[in-house]
Amino acid sequence: MSDLDTIVRAHEPAVLKTAQRLLGQRDDAKDAAQEVFLRWFRNRSRISGDLGAWLHRVTVNICNDHYRRRRPTTELWVNHPDPAPTPESLLKLKEQREMIAAALMKLSSKERMTILLRHIEGCSAIETAAMLRASPVTIRSRTHAARRKLAARLTSKR
Repeated sequence: MSDLDTIVRAHEPAVLKTAQRLLGQRDDAKDAAQEVFLRWFRNRSRISGDLGAWLHRVTVNICNDHYRRRRPTTELWVNHPDPAPTPESLLKLKEQREMIAAALMKLSSKERMTILLRHIEGCSAIETAAMLRASPVTIRSRTHAARRKLAARLTSKR
């Protein structure tokens, strides 16, 4: 098995998960993941430190580039707490996802990426700052502003 195969097997699930959450579509996420591993292969001799962190940062950057070229259809995967959901609860969950996705799409790309990384991916302010090339203070401020905008949009829809 080659180095590329080993790296892809170990890191592809995390890269795909991040890309799909940021781009919203599985096919786009697969394309982004291929680009991530291609960049790793081209630059592998120059990469030092935590490979997982490097791959995560590159995934975010590629998704940012992809988003600039084409606005994605965002679909958030909200876990359903009920193991046997009813059709009504599934419909309500679908409506909630659509409302959240619509509200997210109205944020600036910087605010949207910050929210997705902080709240969907679970990154810290410092990790998010490094990936988005901003200071942690800027990230905290952007997160606060984006949360307020989302809350306002979501409460006005009810």
